Amino acid sequence: MKPHIAIVLFSTLFVFALNAHELTVPHVSVTGTATTYEEPDLIHWSISVKNEGPSLPNVSQTHSQVVANTLRLLKSQRLKKKSLQTTNMRFDEKYEYRERERKKVGYIAQTRIQFTLKNIDAYQQIWTELAKIDGVSVEQVTYDIENRIALRDKTRVLAIKAAKRKASALAKALDSDIAKPILIEDISYDPRPAKASSANAVRMLESHGGGGDSAIALGQIQVTMQVNVKFQLVD
Repeated sequence: MKPHIAIVLFSTLFVFALNAHELTVPHVSVTGTATTYEEPDLIHWSISVKNEGPSLPNVSQTHSQVVANTLRLLKSQRLKKKSLQTTNMRFDEKYEYRERERKKVGYIAQTRIQFTLKNIDAYQQIWTELAKIDGVSVEQVTYDIENRIALRDKTRVLAIKAAKRKASALAKALDSDIAKPILIEDISYDPRPAKASSANAVRMLESHGGGGDSAIALGQIQVTMQVNVKFQLVD
């Protein structure tokens, strides 16, 4: 137990010493922000397979066949490796209120399928083929970038350079200059991939008649990084 206490005490003293050093050394504290834009090259899909009927064995058999057909279709596409996954497989009893009473009228089977598409150009084809399968609905589509980590690293460097320019300008106004940084802190927030509206996509496909020009507008994904940097001031 004593070694743990010693480590905590040392850490506390180290933080206190660092803060004291910041207060006694002339410094300038700035925030640097940088934003980059990248066209998405991944599309994350979440689709649902659902069917119902009065007989559980028939519902189960039909559901298994629909799921198998859907997976066969998806496996023929250029998907991101190991991204195809079936989740939330379930059977439920279906009830309805009739004559003020809750009565069982059948059964419901449901499975969620998630996958990531790397071939953006195949978006419309997959959507059209899925629409032909009874019981399949698209729950959510999101755009993403495969090299997101590399893009964040690149943008973070730009944010640090922006902080340095800002600190230099402030120091120059005081007839000073900046030395090495005392502290660098990443305060960025990484949002979730951009969502695409399923309802809008359906209307766009209908308006294009399922062929011709692309029915989606990918746009660009924005990556913003922000850092706090403290630079020592020198004459």
